[in-house]
Amino acid sequence: MEVIELELEQTTKSASPNLESTLTPETETASSNEPPSAETKMPQTSDSWFGQKKVLKQALPLILLVALNLIYQYTIYIVLFIALGFVFDRINDFLLQQIVLQDKRSTKRLVIFMLYISVILYLSYPLIKHLWYCNLVNVTGWWKDILPFWEVLFTIAMADFMIKLLTIGVKCCVVIPNSNIARKDKLGGIFVVIESVSQLMRCLVPAPEWVKYIIQTPSLTGFLSLVFAIVYIVMKASAIKGKLLLFKQGWDYCSHPKMLGNPISDGSTPSSVCSLCHEKYQEPEQISCGHVFCHNCCHLWFDRDPHCPMCTSSAVQAIVMGTSQQMPKPHRVTAKSSYWKTGSTEYLVQLF
Repeated sequence: MEVIELELEQTTKSASPNLESTLTPETETASSNEPPSAETKMPQTSDSWFGQKKVLKQALPLILLVALNLIYQYTIYIVLFIALGFVFDRINDFLLQQIVLQDKRSTKRLVIFMLYISVILYLSYPLIKHLWYCNLVNVTGWWKDILPFWEVLFTIAMADFMIKLLTIGVKCCVVIPNSNIARKDKLGGIFVVIESVSQLMRCLVPAPEWVKYIIQTPSLTGFLSLVFAIVYIVMKASAIKGKLLLFKQGWDYCSHPKMLGNPISDGSTPSSVCSLCHEKYQEPEQISCGHVFCHNCCHLWFDRDPHCPMCTSSAVQAIVMGTSQQMPKPHRVTAKSSYWKTGSTEYLVQLF
């Protein structure tokens, strides 16, 4: 019996280490199931961030090579884009200066700038010969001619600048001295109409090109490309609606000229010189705040700012913005559409 008891004690002693070894993994797994503390999370996020930075650093040479390849392939488009942007900015500023000068504007310089614009349009035409409106006779050939994405983008940008330069040329014709078109109280409305037609054309030009690109792109299936094309057309229709609204506002401004003040005789003016042009009054008008200006000066100023230049009163703002009851229910003029009455042309490049 004693021998049997000694053997049992030895077996229990040998089994106890095995039991401890089997229990320790369970306790470890139980502890591992506990939610990690904030101290253990921080090194993981920092490690992942450093890993992402390492991947970006490794991919940076490839990104630079792709960018350099694009610049090399489309160098002429990039240079022309920058050049046309600079030319457009200078010509637009010149036109605004000539509009402010009124009768002192230089007819000779306006004609020279119109010829300059014509030369630029003639030289730039070969860059946009792939667009749809240059291939109306051969629509089938245009549809089959698939261009790369970047070439389509740069071609549309060139066409956008050409339409804006053409718009400035039309405005130059309007502001030439002694022109019958450049009426005093309708000039701002004429500028809005011209600008709205220009923006409508620039909005329509990219649409067929991108619809063709979306439908014919090989990475999209037939159904998916059709869905994307419909979504694009719906978004484009909303933009076209805004341009048509701008055209209506300009047309209403031309159809219903605003009388900003009451005409008075030269003898009843407070002085013999207009406060805006610093010359003798020409058809003086007294606005509601009591100040008197020339008829041309009055419309030229309030096309840019609805406040009186002398007392900063907003007495004529309701008339300028088209909310006065004096007019036969014109369309409400927004602040954005009122800006185009200055003769300025939109700087935004319509790419899509």
